[in-house]
Amino acid sequence: MCANPKYNIGRLISAMPGNPKSNRYKFCIELHIDIRTLDNWDAVPAGSKHSISADHLLKAASFLNCQPTELING
Repeated sequence: MCANPKYNIGRLISAMPGNPKSNRYKFCIELHIDIRTLDNWDAVPAGSKHSISADHLLKAASFLNCQPTELING
């Protein structure tokens, strides 16, 4: 994980009740992504031009019960 990540997804998954590892897998299954993709999203530094697609961002916000803007750092 990056020191100053662009997205709060990893932190929000870790804050969910239950086992963080199984929560990561459930998240990936729900979004139809690979675990490596989630790792890449956690490694994106703030200020990077790389971004998550709007569809994935909305699905992630729905899964994590938050607003899409809460997933973006800063």
